[in-house]
Amino acid sequence: ALTVPGIGEIALHLRDAAPAHLPARAAAPVRADLGTGVILPTSGTGGVPRFVVHEWRSLRANAVASNERLGFEAGDRWLATLAWAHVGGLAVPLRAAAAGAMVALAGPRFDAASVARALGELAVTHVSLVPAMLHGLLAVGARPPGTLRAVLLGGAAPPPDLAERALCAGWPIALTYGLTEAGSQVTTATPAEVRAGDRSAGVPLAGVEVRIRPLGDTAAGAAGAPAPGHIEGRGDTLFRGYVGEPARPADAWFATGDLGRLDARGRLEVTGRLRDRIVSGGANVDPAQVEAVLAAHPEVGEAAVIGVPDGRWGQVVVAVVSGADPDLPARLDPWCRERLSGPRVPRRWKVLDRLPRTATGKVDRARLRIDLGRE
Repeated sequence: ALTVPGIGEIALHLRDAAPAHLPARAAAPVRADLGTGVILPTSGTGGVPRFVVHEWRSLRANAVASNERLGFEAGDRWLATLAWAHVGGLAVPLRAAAAGAMVALAGPRFDAASVARALGELAVTHVSLVPAMLHGLLAVGARPPGTLRAVLLGGAAPPPDLAERALCAGWPIALTYGLTEAGSQVTTATPAEVRAGDRSAGVPLAGVEVRIRPLGDTAAGAAGAPAPGHIEGRGDTLFRGYVGEPARPADAWFATGDLGRLDARGRLEVTGRLRDRIVSGGANVDPAQVEAVLAAHPEVGEAAVIGVPDGRWGQVVVAVVSGADPDLPARLDPWCRERLSGPRVPRRWKVLDRLPRTATGKVDRARLRIDLGRE
């Protein structure tokens, strides 16, 4: 089993009274023999998180490849908005160290008005956001400063209209797909590519390979597109292993647990999570497909689709949506029936003010399953 000598429990304390920014020095080359760099928890969206062991060389490989893809260079400033206890937040100072750039700090917690102010006052060039943060910035009418060149939008797939509204407001959106096990980004579509109409998660970073392994079923994809398969990756940025489990071979393919497809240009489209897939009456239902239909309704803020056990169908589709009207499902049911086939139409509904989220900004599906199981 993979262990880290001398490490039992780790406690981190981050002071609230951090300076707004610190000058950066060029990073010294990272030697290949430095070994273990950090241990990070996975997001835990499906339940109990696992602990990922990264060596310094894999972290550096991701930072360098990310900087190359997004044009993050010496003298630039990346605004830190995500928790450093998770890979999306920790990747920011690592990128800055690799580039000889700076990390700007807006405060200990995300506040849309404060972040909007910091983007301009600190001459920020890059920022990482999850969809809920971008939604908050748009809600307060924030405008991107002229210095801003990239908004790395990750953590979860954004609702269909969110990126469009942000682009119309001038935000330089970069769409990405990432994993704790890959040190953050796996693929990224640059702001220029997104402005040109690319809505995929982009092509793999330098040093990363992605392939799609067939699932062994005949689930159809969208018209003209191949059926989704299991996303697998390998390369310089991949982790060493999980704490308490055997170490990974360096050249092994890693099964991400996510579903997606690659187009003819090698761009990745992420369609969902394998364990979130619902089997209802023998039909495979990808929650992301149903969620996209629900999110397109003008009264829905956000949506999550969960499969719950059912004695007749095996599982049935349950839709949890955010909205102001408890009678919203009466209007959503015919909306879905016009756009989805029978087993994909939700059979149960739940309306919340907002959906629960994990520390990394993803919808907390484990919490929703527990809550739905109590009803």
